[in-house]
Amino acid sequence: MCMSFINCQGDLYKNAKIKLEKGDYYFEMGNYKEAIKIYNSFLKIDPKNSRVFIKRGICKFHLNDLKNSLLDYDKAIFFNSNYVKAYYNRGVLKFYFGDYYGAILDFNKTISLENMHIDAHIKRGQTKLKLKFYKKAFEDFNFAKILDSLNPNIYEGLGDFYFYKNEKKNAFENWNKAISMGKKDVYIKINNL
Repeated sequence: MCMSFINCQGDLYKNAKIKLEKGDYYFEMGNYKEAIKIYNSFLKIDPKNSRVFIKRGICKFHLNDLKNSLLDYDKAIFFNSNYVKAYYNRGVLKFYFGDYYGAILDFNKTISLENMHIDAHIKRGQTKLKLKFYKKAFEDFNFAKILDSLNPNIYEGLGDFYFYKNEKKNAFENWNKAISMGKKDVYIKINNL
């Protein structure tokens, strides 16, 4: 039992920290259901913790609970309007929902907060391809390539760009480069053409 308010606050903080570490352990182990339970409990103690909303949103994403994953990303942004990861993750989710304009807005915000966010440039390029903004997509892929020429996702995106432009030779060159860099799922894409 706590002898003073300060000791009680310290114990509460210590218990919350232990709880969060346990949730993060489950998260890292891929046990998303258990991680969510711990994060839910933690959010009762600290209901404005953006980092925990992001982690819980990622767990829900992996469990295919996409609608609630999106709500968690929204909450993370509400409590921290400059949280780069929240905008990026929400943009990815909007991309999968087919909300391409909403996704671009989130990738734009991600990039405005962290210009060198390679994945945001790549994902924004992929989104622009869906909207047939080919020139803008190409610019995103090229900028990402300047930042990190060893990222296979760039070459997959460039392959997609050239395929949409009906330049199949360039498309296959870029896709093959992505495959040679370890992006094996591109091989499946090629075989399904």
